[in-house]
Amino acid sequence: MMFKVAFFISAALSLCCASSSFARPQISVEYDYYQAPAAAGLSLSEIIFSATPIVSDGRKYGGVARCRISYQFGYDRPRIDVCRVSDLAVASRCVITLPSLAGGGARMREEFAAYVEKLKEHELIHARISAEYAAKIHEALLNLGEHRCDRIEARAEAAAAPLLAECDSAQKRFDHNSNHGNYDGVKLNMTLAEAAAQAGRRRNGGGQALKNLKPLDPENLKQAAPDEAGGIFKDSDGVWRNY
Repeated sequence: MMFKVAFFISAALSLCCASSSFARPQISVEYDYYQAPAAAGLSLSEIIFSATPIVSDGRKYGGVARCRISYQFGYDRPRIDVCRVSDLAVASRCVITLPSLAGGGARMREEFAAYVEKLKEHELIHARISAEYAAKIHEALLNLGEHRCDRIEARAEAAAAPLLAECDSAQKRFDHNSNHGNYDGVKLNMTLAEAAAQAGRRRNGGGQALKNLKPLDPENLKQAAPDEAGGIFKDSDGVWRNY
């Protein structure tokens, strides 16, 4: 229902020639859970939104995707003072936080299962958007060409920056068009029949961000440790942005 994003940019600049390596972008999706204890007399909505640690601008959310796109590279010197990108590594890492219901009767647990399934689907779309833009940045840096060695890092950042901004806009647009997943069934206090009916329904542009998205490639998924890549990381804005 909400998306957070931070973009980290890394350039590992080697002073000697390096063998070229252009692995596919590394796509990582991980999960984190918070406990939502059931209590007598409380609805599922009250249980989740009293337990959630996810708050932005005074509004509570049931789930969140925290994503980061990063890249690093070395370079070859085909000629004196002329460099080109090599040893390129681009990564999209997302951590999805979801509720975990503790206790509750059969009917409440059935409602919770329907809700959290839709919530997970919504957050995974944020992860797919991040993965799509990681691939675009990978392609842009591959095609960077040759530049003066003292300018290649700036050229790389100039190539990546518009795509990072596009990713930011795409994430905001997806949340706006889906009303943070509400139009796609991410809502509480609905019957299972309503949840099933909303599975294929798209209102006010909801779900349109799915049209051109490729599915996450299971063979390319990796559980990545934070900041596992070497090099000098430069945080482009210093904060997580909330949507």
